[in-house]
Amino acid sequence: MKKVLALVLAVIMVCTMAMAAPINAVKPVPVDGSDGEIGKILLTSLKEKYVLVLDEEFFAPLQPADPADALDITKDNFAVTANVKGNFVEFEDGTKAYAFDVANVDKALDGKADFAITSLKISLVGSRNSYVTYEAKDGKLEATEYKLGGLAQGKDAIKDINDSIDFFSAYDVGYETNDDMDNIQTSWNDTESPRWNMFNKDLKDHEIVAGPLTITLTGVAKNTPFKVIETEVELTAAGAKALDKNLANNGDPNYEFVTDYSLEMTAGKATFELSDFNGIFDEDFYIYTYDKNGKLTDVGAKFVVEKDPRTGAETGTWTLTTNKLGALLVSDGPLTASAAGSTETGTTTNPG
Repeated sequence: MKKVLALVLAVIMVCTMAMAAPINAVKPVPVDGSDGEIGKILLTSLKEKYVLVLDEEFFAPLQPADPADALDITKDNFAVTANVKGNFVEFEDGTKAYAFDVANVDKALDGKADFAITSLKISLVGSRNSYVTYEAKDGKLEATEYKLGGLAQGKDAIKDINDSIDFFSAYDVGYETNDDMDNIQTSWNDTESPRWNMFNKDLKDHEIVAGPLTITLTGVAKNTPFKVIETEVELTAAGAKALDKNLANNGDPNYEFVTDYSLEMTAGKATFELSDFNGIFDEDFYIYTYDKNGKLTDVGAKFVVEKDPRTGAETGTWTLTTNKLGALLVSDGPLTASAAGSTETGTTTNPG
């Protein structure tokens, strides 16, 4: 069963308007603090397809005067050219529209534009020269030229078009971003809804605790999206046998699985500290990571000693700074393991 870090996971509220699976038509909202100049498109599932539907008001200037003769928004009636890819679509309810493809990439909402519609032209099929062109201005699309049958319709007609449309030209696209430093979110590597974190100040020595494992996150610059990725590590039947054999070959020492998941930082690093094992913790312990095949690797942790200035009594903590740490196993005797990689903190290397 998957474990989660205490004070880490939060429920993500999703808000998307599904029109016809697997296509989701997204309705952008202004990016916070952007003065309405950037649209925000919230993605919620890596397995979904998202499109940005062009408002029907963009086609209205080319429609017949009589509403009863209105043309369907299809490639048979209109031609659309733009600097970004799009297609005519039909939704489950029969609605026909033109929609731009929204790239579904595992990235965070960060207040920056990921794609922009800088030029757009809608033409009437069957007419020699009937079209409206639009350009980006102050974050919105605005009509710049309007012709019917080759005849320019004038500034007033263009103004009427612009009074009827309100459509972002630039968009921040991504997954929800947590900005609560007291509730660092983690994301399972196989989740359909990634969880990102981003703060308006540098992440320095921010501590969270999960049982005997203390994790201190640091080194992430402000306004830098990052994920803490958890990956479940479950021993296979062969892996369990390999571990049992390893223990038997080394005198069957006492051992404990501290975690059954690996952790990875996509930005910055984390210092992992282990300071308890069955109520006793000193230098005579051995810390390993393990994989599903039962293979052990010395984590390369350091044993750091702190002395109480009043009593002279010393306490010890095994510590390691890295951007990735596998599932942990602690033993009170050495086991057969691969050598550790490089480490960055502490004074005494794991004697295993």
